[in-house]
Amino acid sequence: MHQSGTIFTGVDCIKSLEHFFSQEVKRYSGIFILTDTNSRMHCLPLLMGQFKFPEDTKFLETEPGEQNKNLQVCTKVWQELAALGADRYSLLICLGGGVVCDLGGFVASTYQRGIDFIFFPTTLLAQVDAAIGGKTGVNLGKLKNYVGLFSPPNAVYIMTSFLQTLPYVELLSGYAEVVKHSLLSSEKYYHQLVLQFPDINAIQSTSNWETVVERSVKIKNNVVQSDPYEKGLRKVLNLGHTAGHAFESYALAHYGKPLPHGFAVAMGLIVELDLSVIHCGFDPKLASEISDYLLSVFPFYAFASDKIPEITQLMGFDKKNKAGAIQMTLIKKPGDLITDVACSHETIEKSLIEYLSKGNSFGFAKTF
Repeated sequence: MHQSGTIFTGVDCIKSLEHFFSQEVKRYSGIFILTDTNSRMHCLPLLMGQFKFPEDTKFLETEPGEQNKNLQVCTKVWQELAALGADRYSLLICLGGGVVCDLGGFVASTYQRGIDFIFFPTTLLAQVDAAIGGKTGVNLGKLKNYVGLFSPPNAVYIMTSFLQTLPYVELLSGYAEVVKHSLLSSEKYYHQLVLQFPDINAIQSTSNWETVVERSVKIKNNVVQSDPYEKGLRKVLNLGHTAGHAFESYALAHYGKPLPHGFAVAMGLIVELDLSVIHCGFDPKLASEISDYLLSVFPFYAFASDKIPEITQLMGFDKKNKAGAIQMTLIKKPGDLITDVACSHETIEKSLIEYLSKGNSFGFAKTF
């Protein structure tokens, strides 16, 4: 079973948790659990049924969804922690998906200049991505993750049994990051993944995610350990995210309904594969094969072609940009990525036109 640093999965996770709840909790002045309404209903009973929590454990709850990952909700949680008597020797347990982990980690890292916190990621997206790497933060209006810190949790406990509680949309959203990780690894692993999950039915019917999750965790954690503060290598993890975050921001601004992060990343990968063909010499045949697979599995995100300049402008707000230039992580071949590739607005707009064309050729014409 994989164990790297403070990340525990499989048998290692259960053994470590048994020790944690029997011994380590005693050194904290108070235990506080942050959930959203979904994880409190579906996941908290599983956790409390398996491990004995201190009797004076206190609970905090937020509403689910990306739209609630903001400073207003942080303020509410900070105030609740203070009202419940949390001091700098307290522990915050974040039980939930990416929003709970991102927001809870940021809250804990700034409350009284920082208290200990641990993650129990409950979604596939959180288990393979959001909970790994020590990034915490919240959105600033429509701008994704604009306020935050590099602040790793004291531990991450990954229990794939939580995935059985997920609706299909959440499972599929997390799978996009799994596909991205395969492209960071090798063409061989990408094709292995496609063989294991040839269509949406295979994703929906899989009950044992442990091996897939462990491999994704290992791929991401190896990158993070080499570059914890994103000075160089870690930027490879942003593949698909410059376009993907722009899609998320556009959807939130225009429809008030967040686009699932994984769906945005999957569509972002299609755009950035096209840019990789142009800028990095990525094999166009393989790019087309990967794009077709993504379109066969994920919902297509469509928009009117006259909105392309606005979406390109949103890419200009990406945190990786420098001196006004849009800088992307692109891919030369699976396992070989190039960071900080400057892309012109004109080239990006051409790739967005190509993206819409691909979707239309699949018969997709409506916005998700």
